[in-house]
Amino acid sequence: MLPIPFGILTVCGFWRPVSLKSPLAKTAYDLYSGLMFVLIWSFTLSHLIDIAITAESFESLTGSCFMLLSMLNVCCKMTNILYFRGDILDLLAILAADRCKARDDRELELQEKFHSRAKFVALCYGGLTETTCALITLRTFFGAASRALPFKAWMPYDAGASPAGYWLTFAHQTVAHCGAANLQIANETLVCGLMIQACSQLELLKLRLASLGPESDKTDDGGDGASSRRLIVETFEHHRKITE
Repeated sequence: MLPIPFGILTVCGFWRPVSLKSPLAKTAYDLYSGLMFVLIWSFTLSHLIDIAITAESFESLTGSCFMLLSMLNVCCKMTNILYFRGDILDLLAILAADRCKARDDRELELQEKFHSRAKFVALCYGGLTETTCALITLRTFFGAASRALPFKAWMPYDAGASPAGYWLTFAHQTVAHCGAANLQIANETLVCGLMIQACSQLELLKLRLASLGPESDKTDDGGDGASSRRLIVETFEHHRKITE
């Protein structure tokens, strides 16, 4: 479910796959997550310090604040995803429960329509953001000859004093920027995808309610009403899970 946002989060280091069972693999991925966490937060702090120290005009302050606010937004989303991982897994478990799965061809067709819609949104938003990120990244290589950094930021050393210092800072800013862009894609498409899945479950519930009367009449011919009560209870539980 929602393979695109979770795939991006996994590659960026912010969603450890549930399939990882080995303690060594889990530790290695957690270290990778910690590295990406530090890279993005340090990139954000370098912008904040640069604004506090070197802001000379309103124009430069405006440009720096725009980048800083964007990165702070990404940092908050990154922290939320890591902190609420358990809640997200619980939500996915609810959507994977039997009562939320399609039971016939009509329900399967309905769910596939919403799956396609979530995928379309993820591809469109992701493609636009990735294109912008790629163009910004490619632009920065044209300034490499003069040792101009991709983004204006404060560093505790002179990044242009040596090739090693420059390329280390260049790599730090590029990786942090690309990671932040992909995290933005994953977060936005994840939230949107979960909302689409909720709409899918509401439509599924509506379809089952519409067929509840005729179906209960068929199952209870000559019976004691047990089948009808069971269908009503299942429908009620389905509605309760959606509203939770």
